[in-house]
Amino acid sequence: MPPHYKIASNNPYIFSEFKLNSNESIDLFYQLKKDIEYIFYGKVDNLLLFRYNFLSDITAYLKEKKFLQPLHQSSSNERQFAKCCWLADSIIDNGIIDPVSIHYNPRMQQHIVHPGQSRIYISQLFRPEAINCLYFNTSGVRFSWMKKFVTVNKESLIEMHPSYVTVSADHGSIIPHIYFGNQLNTLNSVLKYHDMIKHRLSDKNFQIKSNIKIDPLEHWLTDSDTAPIEITIKTKKFSDDDVVRACILAVLGRPWTSDTLEVKINQYITNPFSKFC
Repeated sequence: MPPHYKIASNNPYIFSEFKLNSNESIDLFYQLKKDIEYIFYGKVDNLLLFRYNFLSDITAYLKEKKFLQPLHQSSSNERQFAKCCWLADSIIDNGIIDPVSIHYNPRMQQHIVHPGQSRIYISQLFRPEAINCLYFNTSGVRFSWMKKFVTVNKESLIEMHPSYVTVSADHGSIIPHIYFGNQLNTLNSVLKYHDMIKHRLSDKNFQIKSNIKIDPLEHWLTDSDTAPIEITIKTKKFSDDDVVRACILAVLGRPWTSDTLEVKINQYITNPFSKFC
């Protein structure tokens, strides 16, 4: 077995993809998939989907002020907060527009989004609603919530005009990864938000008043009643999700109210890329 196809015990899936163009990938997928395997189209409750927890990446980015580093020198983990801010700005307003590509991972016994892990993370934080998906039922698995799904043949997939399709060999099968819209080219948007974060968090007037110490935001916490951002955690023990929500909303300057968290903006902000007025 080639080294790049060896599965480390802590790897949820094989990371290598075949170096093919979209048409070649589609042809190969429909040639090699099992007869009981299909791509389905339908709506799925996004709370069913596995997601990674990016809190440690976000904490390191903020506490170590990695936003001061040039983006091109950063790893994908260090870009995660800027990506989450970009996606939150879009998803809070519009939800997830394009379908996401999902496959069943039998090693994890989870429904894995690829590409789009960050989108799912943000949508589960801010808009946990059903989303359109292309679902690959690895090894022919079926679930009750798939009853209304429709199968997608080769011609139908091509007619959906995906931005890019690639495949990987895993789970004794061929796994499709289907990209739409801006799922493929995210660097420019991430760079834009990385620069915005640097601009905002370097501003000496950026301060946050919070009723509880929020570790990733420690550099900017204050007791001042004139702080432009005010965060209220409504529970005695706040969750990782609320920590991440608070960090994203504070940096974006977006208000939020839920049963567990409130973020108030005490000064008018013209757009996400301007200083506090």
